[in-house]
Amino acid sequence: PEIIREFKHIYPLIEIQVYEGTATELEIWLEEDIIDFAMGTTLNGKWYLEALLEDPIVAIMSSKHELAKYDSLPLEVVESTDFILPYSNTFLEVHEIFKKEKITPQVSYRIKGDNTIISMVKNNLGISLVPKLLLNGHAENIVIKPLQPAFSRRIGIFMNVTKDLQTPSVNKMIHFIHKWVKNFVTTI
Repeated sequence: PEIIREFKHIYPLIEIQVYEGTATELEIWLEEDIIDFAMGTTLNGKWYLEALLEDPIVAIMSSKHELAKYDSLPLEVVESTDFILPYSNTFLEVHEIFKKEKITPQVSYRIKGDNTIISMVKNNLGISLVPKLLLNGHAENIVIKPLQPAFSRRIGIFMNVTKDLQTPSVNKMIHFIHKWVKNFVTTI
């Protein structure tokens, strides 16, 4: 929302329509040319990608959780503690990490919404893995730990065509997003 607000302030005559959807919906909208570009993460490499940043995947837990005293969290610990698993269409990266590392978490709850995951963690119902950027403004009363080994997701702008073939308005928006993210990353 901050990106849109600031962009609209500078370019008030450029119309912006925002579509929020799952990875599957974004794929369809790009394929059918319903949207000019998508912002998010992907694992398939099908679309032209302009990378914006790497977002670490972190462990979150209540400050009362027994693992909160450690500096970092070995990934395999999820096999022996109550784990709150996000649905795969919510955080596909978490599922990909477990698949790649051949780890089976001790799933106590399967949750779709990130706010629900955070609330359950705050209430010490288990730990979870989430992208770190998700926690901006929501990190009070939870402990954030880096993973061993470290994992991250790549956030980018996905397009059906290269930036050079986009309309001038879309190019302005993409340039603005890059500039805004660069500023944002240096402030976190």
